Amino acid sequence: GCATSCATGKCNPTCTGKYAKCKNLELGCTTLLGTTTDCTKCGEACTSPTKFCDPAGCVDHRDIKVVGATGWTAGWDGSTGVVAEIKQAHTLVNKSSNGDFNRMLIAAVSATDNYTAAENISVKYGGVPMALAFEQLDTGTHSYAGIYYLLDAQMPDSGGTVVASFGGGNTWGHGGLSVVELQNAMQVAPIASAGAKGDGACGTSSTRTASVSFSQTGSLVLGLLTARGATDVQETDDSKAYQAVQQAPDRMGMFVAYALNKNSNYTMSWTVDNCYNSAAAMVAIKRLNWN
Repeated sequence: GCATSCATGKCNPTCTGKYAKCKNLELGCTTLLGTTTDCTKCGEACTSPTKFCDPAGCVDHRDIKVVGATGWTAGWDGSTGVVAEIKQAHTLVNKSSNGDFNRMLIAAVSATDNYTAAENISVKYGGVPMALAFEQLDTGTHSYAGIYYLLDAQMPDSGGTVVASFGGGNTWGHGGLSVVELQNAMQVAPIASAGAKGDGACGTSSTRTASVSFSQTGSLVLGLLTARGATDVQETDDSKAYQAVQQAPDRMGMFVAYALNKNSNYTMSWTVDNCYNSAAAMVAIKRLNWN
């Protein structure tokens, strides 16, 4: 917007808000600021290495943001023949038509018992298959933790339904799904991944840990713990994306946590009550950098 004052036969527009008078003055405030060609003022072009425009000026990176996180669990007792899958609508917080957000969608998937066969587990968003970043089983294959992702270019802009498929009907077990939407993620696969088996049973307030090794400034680390039979799962050192205990037909504990602005190797710890076994999966995701 602008206000215009005139004197001695000439008009001089005074720009307000996000616009500037970068062209013919008679046209007024027609140039939108906040772009890589006109960042905070006319002609301020953002080039390498400071190729991104922020409110303070051109910068060489943007920090990852978590803009949405939801989750669900389900259990199947095998008596109904219902296919084991979780279907949930997910509306994207950022639409690509509204800006260049460098989005990444993460799906953290838990499963127990008859649904831990990795070859039977898949995740789709709006009908588009999500890529597997990492999956972990305990030695007895009773607990499964898997992390899947989808990059910006593959996302259906109108949103859609996230479908986590675990297996056919007439089987017994549990499944869980947590969806985390990121902004300012480098459009590459997670830069590091790792997991941990929890083969032994846990009593009250047992600790399960997993670590991921990487070296990259400003990364996001996301971790998932699945615990078969758990009555409670907690993680207090990092931000919670989703936590639940599925109660039927038995119990399954699930906790998804994330940590922002991590630069190198990182460990997450979960406190678990009364589990039979567990599996943990972790990934590190690179922030949006100029290179």
